[in-house]
Amino acid sequence: MNSQNAIVIRDTPDKLVLAGKIIRDIDKSKPEVLIHVQVMSANISRLRDLGILPGQSVSLAFTPRASVQPNSTTSTTSTTSTTSTTSTTSTTSTGTTIPQITLNNLQHLSTADYSITLPGATANAIATDSKTKIIQDPEIRITDGQKASLKIGQRVPVATGSFQAGVGVGVGGGAGVVNPLVNTQFQYLDVGVNVDVTPRVHPDNEVSMKLTVDISSIASFTNIGGIQQPVISQNKIEHDVRLKEGEVSVLGGLIQHSETKSQNGIPGLVAVPLAKYLFSDNSTNVVDQEVLIVLTPHIVRLPSISAANLRTMAAGTDSNVRVYRGDADVDSGAKPVPSAANPAPSAAAPGVAAANLQGGAAPAAQLRFDPPSVAMKPGDKTTLGLSVSNVTDLYSIPLLIHYNPAVVQVEEVRNGGFLSGGTQEIAIVQRIDEQRGEVIISATRQPNTPGVNGTGTLLGIVVRAVAPGNTVLQILQVNARDSQQRNIPMVSGEAAIGVQ
Repeated sequence: MNSQNAIVIRDTPDKLVLAGKIIRDIDKSKPEVLIHVQVMSANISRLRDLGILPGQSVSLAFTPRASVQPNSTTSTTSTTSTTSTTSTTSTTSTGTTIPQITLNNLQHLSTADYSITLPGATANAIATDSKTKIIQDPEIRITDGQKASLKIGQRVPVATGSFQAGVGVGVGGGAGVVNPLVNTQFQYLDVGVNVDVTPRVHPDNEVSMKLTVDISSIASFTNIGGIQQPVISQNKIEHDVRLKEGEVSVLGGLIQHSETKSQNGIPGLVAVPLAKYLFSDNSTNVVDQEVLIVLTPHIVRLPSISAANLRTMAAGTDSNVRVYRGDADVDSGAKPVPSAANPAPSAAAPGVAAANLQGGAAPAAQLRFDPPSVAMKPGDKTTLGLSVSNVTDLYSIPLLIHYNPAVVQVEEVRNGGFLSGGTQEIAIVQRIDEQRGEVIISATRQPNTPGVNGTGTLLGIVVRAVAPGNTVLQILQVNARDSQQRNIPMVSGEAAIGVQ
């Protein structure tokens, strides 16, 4: 029911128990992760400029002695002879002084006729450095398995195409009209720090992330088709990484290194070993630039998984669903009634789980451990026999046995000989889970052979004592079948083990 956010199930009690456990185990709040992203620019720039740089030009200026050149001269001389009288009139106009050297004065040049300006010298002693700068320092909180995007920067328009309208028809079918406008389409690009990340939280406080980090900026502009288009510089990383909670990871960066050396001085003197320090300037400029991306995940919420959610439950098979909790059979909540067809379990075998009988015509086959109780010391080994009695046409028998792994450990499962009939090999598959204290056993006769009848020892279970304590070797599930693959009902017992 979507409107009520509910699930309605109608089935047998065993299946309802299994469905309820599955829903309780998986219906948990999703984990959440806080991802700290640091984008740093590490710039290391070192400049060293040492030396004495003399001037590299000499100016020569001529300063000749001044000479007078008339701009305009009016001279009038008149002579009047009367008897013996002579008069002379002379008018001289003003003149300007011009610094010049005539050819006939070249041989008379002296130091007073020119001047020389000598260059000076510049002493340089420069050293510079830089430091790391954080460009962005964002944090993103994300739910497990969901994609999150972080965009910090600008949206820059970029022309993608243009068109010009054609010739149209005027009103009334007159002359055509040309549209002089050009329509240009633009697309917007995200320029700045762009982060896309999808986290996955693991039970061991680790986070795996699929992320894309794109750091871009406008480097310059260029003219394309009469439109100023931006040139985008880009540093992009696509990465899959798995980190522990709080672990810092430097994903990578773009490293640029440049080194420039220059020497400036008077030709000839710059090559003299000692004089070059007085007549030349040496400059060295080293630039190291690196863009670093630092990622740190922090788990802020984990699903509330309890020990009950992690506990296993025997559920039978697809064709015969039966739920067991410890040594209690919860098929339907009813206990079998003792009768001649269904005998009550004996007092010597506590915790016996009774199975349904087929028709009630014959007593159910019984599984028991031999011996039913044993005392051991830490480090001792013993073999417990698993016997079956009153069985008919037994072909295969899968088992699930549980014990306390802190007290004993099951090391091996051996063939007891009854299922083989003494004449053929049988297939025994075993899986021992030492941490959970579970043994899954499956013993099967060869194909196209009949089952065995009677009473005998099915398996031998080798047990090693680990530490002092008491435990029970208990059969949680049995699914015996005959040669026609029909279920054989069985009553199972347990063995008590004490380690002193």
